[in-house]
Amino acid sequence: MASSSKSYIVSDISIPVDIEIKNQYFSKRQKIFSYNLKSLKIKEHLDFDEKLILIRPCDAIALQYIDKVMLEEPVDPQYKKMRETHVFAVVNCLETCEKGFCVSTGGSLLNNNHGDLELTPLTEDKYFVEVITKKGGDYVKNQGFKDAVSADAAKVKKLKKKALEDHKQEIITIPTPEQIRAIPMDEWEKIASGCLSCGFCNYVCPTCTCYTESHVKKDSSNFSKIRVWDACIVESFNLMAGGHTLMPNRSIRFKRRYSHKFEVIPETLGMLGCSGCGRCYELCPAHFDVKKILAYLAKKGDEYNKQSQ
Repeated sequence: MASSSKSYIVSDISIPVDIEIKNQYFSKRQKIFSYNLKSLKIKEHLDFDEKLILIRPCDAIALQYIDKVMLEEPVDPQYKKMRETHVFAVVNCLETCEKGFCVSTGGSLLNNNHGDLELTPLTEDKYFVEVITKKGGDYVKNQGFKDAVSADAAKVKKLKKKALEDHKQEIITIPTPEQIRAIPMDEWEKIASGCLSCGFCNYVCPTCTCYTESHVKKDSSNFSKIRVWDACIVESFNLMAGGHTLMPNRSIRFKRRYSHKFEVIPETLGMLGCSGCGRCYELCPAHFDVKKILAYLAKKGDEYNKQSQ
């Protein structure tokens, strides 16, 4: 529910392709700074223009997590500047999606006062806009959005109520840190069997923030430092000089991914490292069903904990 009584109507906006959501706020390839070896001058790249980013309620939860990672000390200057200039509009889901399990991870089909604006579809190309933050309010004023009328607000209230009543999402069991810790390595080897280690799950995940950095040569004096997405599930992750890698086996990397999201992050940041968006399930070429995996981890974790008592 948005916190402002002021509301608007907007048409002809484009909802971005689902798999490109993360690239809207955490670029897959980004120039950090440039430097000249002769003058020893460094230029930081903080050129971000105002931009409207449309996300879903599950992505708004993911953004909260990335804020914790990027905005707590040491603050990431590029991400900070992006957050200051970009306006985030959360588009409510009036129906459940087959892939998602956001309710199980603490989310909802509807926005919970996240972002700068909240959008609810009235028709296929018409949205009811509620203002959440001052930045969001300033944006809609500058864009000249049409004021909503009371009939629009009444319709949105009914649509939201109907969405929550008619579209119940299947609740799945999310494993606890204790359950994750209890699972032995041979069990992880069984679970990871068939994983292609392609990294697709990392690349489409709205909470994965791993990246690698490199220096790119422009000419003999000018260079740039860039960062690009990395993926903990791929074989080259943690590759060191001499060809040594800290995680040579697929099962080790698979375990790390799930342990990080459902054990390490909850215990260090107080929230899950998963928003329940389900993109990893929908787009996995090996058809790994994250919902079934999580339920299995919770079940086996309980069994192994009981055996150790």
